[in-house]
Parts: sequence; C-alpha cells; structure tokens
Amino acid sequence: MEIERKYLVHPAKFDREAIATQAGTVARIQQGYFTVKEKVSVRVRLVTLNKNRCGTVFDFDDEWEGLITLKTKEAGIVRQECEGSAQFKDTKIFFELCANKIMKDRFTIYTDDVIWMIDDFGPPHEELIIAEVELPNIDTKFKKPEWLGEEVTTHREFYSENLNTRKYIPKLEAFLGWKIPK
Repeated sequence: MEIERKYLVHPAKFDREAIATQAGTVARIQQGYFTVKEKVSVRVRLVTLNKNRCGTVFDFDDEWEGLITLKTKEAGIVRQECEGSAQFKDTKIFFELCANKIMKDRFTIYTDDVIWMIDDFGPPHEELIIAEVELPNIDTKFKKPEWLGEEVTTHREFYSENLNTRKYIPKLEAFLGWKIPK
C-alpha cells in the first residue's frame, strides 16, 4: 500500500540548482504505461542516477535500472502498489512497446519529517513540476516547503500515467493555463 500526496510546484518559487544540491539523489526517469482493465496500470520504468536535466535526448549509454510496477488507479491518497526490479534489456523491450511515455528528473529530498520526491518533467510537459510525499499514515502531519503549490492528489490528470492521455490533456491545459504541444 502506498499513502501519497501530490502537489504542484510553483516554478517561480522553485530553485532547481538549490534543490539539486539539497537532494539526496537525482534520477533520470523514463517510464511508460500499459493499462490492465480499468483499475490497474502497469508501469515500466527505466532509471539512472545523477544525470543532466530533462529536455535533452535520453539515451541508454549509462547504467540504467529497470523496474516494473503494478498500481491501482483509484484517485486518492491511498493506492495499492507492487514494484520489483527487472533486467534492463527486458524492461527496455517493454518500454519501447508502451504508447504512453513520459520522462522526468526526480529530486529526492530528505527533510526532518518526510521524504519529498520532486518530478521535473521533460517534453512536452517541461513547465510541469509535481512534488510527492509518501506518508506512513493518512493523518501524518508534515511541514510544507515554500515552493509547494496546490494539492492535486485527487486530480487524475496529474497522475503520470494520464499525462499523455488525450482525454485528460484539455483538463491539464485548463488547470495549468498553457497548451501542451501535440
């Protein structure tokens, strides 16, 4: 089980350089999705640590790790999740088969009370930054950083598996106030 809250990050209040130096890890992530029925998604994730910023071409010249995740699709703070490592070459084959793909840099920041994962998305979502915090229970209190914006935990359009899904793009564009290139 995963207990997670999602927030938009204000780009004007977010200092990438300061966050990068504060981060315990910085990971480059490419991920794709398969949908199994309507209630479960399968995420295929390729990860490498401490890479340059999103926006450049992702290549596989470095050490990459493969992960496969099953996740329930209900909107809310609590979702079921099961994740495991996989051979990179096998994961890459499945990743190439995914129609719905995203790329992002993930900054992991350890604070006194919680761990923040800040996802800075690559094209076509390069203005989108989402912070996630995983909690031990629903009632956990935590200090909110100054760069944290509106909570979007229950907004399905901000779930990674939906970012490139056509039915959610108009909602996402209306919420953000900018057009996503086709």
